[in-house]
Amino acid sequence: MPKKTIKPRTIFKPEFIEILSIELGIPKTQGETVYQSFTDLIMKFVSQGDTVNLTGFGKFYPITRTVRNGVNPRTGKKIIIKAKKSAGFKLGKEFKDKILSK
Repeated sequence: MPKKTIKPRTIFKPEFIEILSIELGIPKTQGETVYQSFTDLIMKFVSQGDTVNLTGFGKFYPITRTVRNGVNPRTGKKIIIKAKKSAGFKLGKEFKDKILSK
């Protein structure tokens, strides 16, 4: 008998908050507050240039890309690509091991 494969799905914010609330045994409004506080804090620290390291889960960190030269692929013309800030995420060992074990 062939193995039944489970199709991965995308869990969006409202469903995540609902599951979080159930897991914590709190009302959905409190679940929204917990979620919002968690994401706000991560964004606050990373936007200030700090790294947020959640041991076992992962690390959120700021990325600064410097000005660099590039080529427009459509025209072949040389262009200057502006500096920009971004954020990165690196999986923690525990999280990575859980994904790789499946």
